[in-house]
Amino acid sequence: MAAIVVVLVGCRVQGQVDVDVARNGSGTVAVAVGLDADAVGRVGDLATALKTADLTAAGWKVAKPHRVGATTWVRATKPFRSPDDLGRVLGEIGLFHSWSLTVSNGFGSTAWKIGGRIVSDGTIDQFSDSALKTALDGLPVGLSPVQETADLKASGPIPLAVRLHLPAHVKGATSYTLDVAGAPAVTRTVAATATETDSVVGRWFVVAGLLVVSGIVLALIGRVAGRRRRPTPRVTGGASASMS
Repeated sequence: MAAIVVVLVGCRVQGQVDVDVARNGSGTVAVAVGLDADAVGRVGDLATALKTADLTAAGWKVAKPHRVGATTWVRATKPFRSPDDLGRVLGEIGLFHSWSLTVSNGFGSTAWKIGGRIVSDGTIDQFSDSALKTALDGLPVGLSPVQETADLKASGPIPLAVRLHLPAHVKGATSYTLDVAGAPAVTRTVAATATETDSVVGRWFVVAGLLVVSGIVLALIGRVAGRRRRPTPRVTGGASASMS
């Protein structure tokens, strides 16, 4: 793994994180790394070069590398079982902090709200850990700061696209893109909301409204008809004699 990290610096690398939320607040997190032809050529056969036993042991499912256009993608996915579980899964990625998901059920509607922070210090070192640093003689990714800076300058910043997919999301997803290496440090707060109204309840509201309006109209018609049927008072003969 350490050798792969060192080899890839200087190539065109990009990342994607997709959070797919189901109606009940469960879902999946997918993390993908895209490599250009140069990176794939340096690594060799990705299926055998990438060691992913630690990811599998932690509950991630790693798909076989697949190519889309000129980019080869390596993708790992992990489910979260409830809204409270989302923050734990995203926390394993490293750049994601204080994430939350809420599902609110109202009368005839359901609302989903997701949000959190993406924090990047702008270096490759943030993707390392203490074990890797120890294995590389104290260098987080096996590169000196000068060499790391030079390689990032040659390759350009490493972008990360984050896409939040919620049920009933009109736009399909809320997307954010930021450079997470070879760029200034950044903290981005992201959020997305979606609301779905039960069509059955909506139809019942329409029917109820029509019934109320119909009742008012019928009551008015009945009142007018009653007035028309009311007899006109007649003057009796006794009253006429008295007046004369």
